[in-house]
Amino acid sequence: MTHPPRASWLLAGLAAAVAAAAACAGQPHRSPPAFEPKGQTKCALTKSQQRPLIVEWPSADRLDLEAQARKGILVVRYEGCEMEVLRACQVTGAYRYAATTRQDDRVHIRDEDALYANIPVYAAKFEGALKSAGELTVAMSMVGRYEATRTGLRRSDLVGECSRATHVITSLTAGAFEFYSGAEQGKSAGVDVLGVGAGAKTSSVHTTLNRAGKPEACDKASVRDSEPPDGCGALLRVEVAALEPAAPVALSVPPTVGGTASTPACALGSAWDGTRCAPVRGDQFCAPGMEWSGNGCGIPWRAGGSGDGCPQGTSFDSKTKNCTVGGGASCPQGTRFEEGRGCMAGPALPQSAPSPAPRCPAGMAGVSGGAFRGSTSVMMVLPFCMDTTEVTVDAYKACVEARKCTADNLGCDGEYARWANYGVAYRGNHPVNCVSWTQAVQYCAAQGKRLPAAHEWEWAARSGLEARKYPWGDSAPSSSNLCFGSKPTPPGTCAVGSFRGDTSVYAIHDLGGNVSEWISNVSGGWQYARGGAWNGRDSDFEVEHETSHWTGNKPDRYPYIGFRCVQTAGR
Repeated sequence: MTHPPRASWLLAGLAAAVAAAAACAGQPHRSPPAFEPKGQTKCALTKSQQRPLIVEWPSADRLDLEAQARKGILVVRYEGCEMEVLRACQVTGAYRYAATTRQDDRVHIRDEDALYANIPVYAAKFEGALKSAGELTVAMSMVGRYEATRTGLRRSDLVGECSRATHVITSLTAGAFEFYSGAEQGKSAGVDVLGVGAGAKTSSVHTTLNRAGKPEACDKASVRDSEPPDGCGALLRVEVAALEPAAPVALSVPPTVGGTASTPACALGSAWDGTRCAPVRGDQFCAPGMEWSGNGCGIPWRAGGSGDGCPQGTSFDSKTKNCTVGGGASCPQGTRFEEGRGCMAGPALPQSAPSPAPRCPAGMAGVSGGAFRGSTSVMMVLPFCMDTTEVTVDAYKACVEARKCTADNLGCDGEYARWANYGVAYRGNHPVNCVSWTQAVQYCAAQGKRLPAAHEWEWAARSGLEARKYPWGDSAPSSSNLCFGSKPTPPGTCAVGSFRGDTSVYAIHDLGGNVSEWISNVSGGWQYARGGAWNGRDSDFEVEHETSHWTGNKPDRYPYIGFRCVQTAGR
């Protein structure tokens, strides 16, 4: 699972994400000079400047930048020698640390071209130091990189005030460095500045301009590290990528199931009736050879096949409650046989083909496909991606501000009102609740996603073939490992993902507690939710638990129901 960058490396290394605070000539970007500063003509964004060093950035803005980096991938305005982090512009994603073999290096800056190529943001500030000393040097020990979990981002991926956005920061190199002026005498490859190299010493007189990190701490670095060693997490370099143009959008709502240029796409379980997405019978979505069970598309139990109801060529495992495959299964038309998984929708593949969890966008976890026996049929699950947490108040608010979601009537009435999260400042990272099924569908569609079907939700909650009784395992529910009962105090929702005990094998959080979750299934006038909630009973947390809600009920919003989204693998 992806975690936000640690404060230690942010504090030790990122200098002035608000490089907005100074233009090339050291002038505040908020009041740009009317004239072109000296050196500005050298600030055209070249290939080398797509990976600028940031060792010259002042430390005053590091704490300010830390708060921004914790929220996800950094979106910037990067023009000429100016780089400004756009605080009000956001994109889903984070940085994941990738350790590398320690590498020691030096960058020698002997003329203005090299100065602007390597440290463009504050190059003008150091022109005098370069002229006086004749040389500037950066000595570095690099131990790893923080890499963005998403690449190829488009403008349409951004949310908020993003009109000035030009680039995203895709990686940040970590380690230790010293930035100094003055030429070294008799230097060799083994020069021992900042502990970089270990050979002949040099006789040098230089002035330290900036430094961060401890070289001895970098000695502890390993390629197996999940984060830099303490004292060796300073940021040395960033890599930026230009935003791609927004993808053309033909629909008023991002497509999920169906949809044409004139007909908006609707969530699974509904279809466009000319005025709205209306509930429909689910059987029209099933592939040949499969039938709708009210829970999803599955293979009907066969009499005379293998008395337990599993497809021919499979047998029922009472321990895992799965139809296990020993080979030679006879699959219905429109499905294929996969070793260890059974009949899967799609064309035939070699039986030896692997079936790993799919690669998914940031903030989502890959769930591998498989088969399990539901109440009336053998359920077939194709690989999909699921949000790792329930949709938060902040995320829903961003969608509202982007005018892709509605806040109309968002909240609960009567005695339920006190538990509504939307609009409560300190609950921004709590799940959005008191939200209707329709609003949940709209939000997911705006993200290019959809609500999960019942069989997808259950498969993720039971951890696939592990067939867990509860999302976290088979141990009884406890307020110490999930959000319910006496925690939090007073009762109510919790920050998403704050109870790590409530985690499935796919690293998906809060499928047990916090809030129940809307699913896409509808039947007549009924809508359904899965999972337990902060006010639930022990039996509510079992993965097979389901609640139904009549669409005519008013209000149709509840303080114990929220939602999360899924995406078909490969979308």
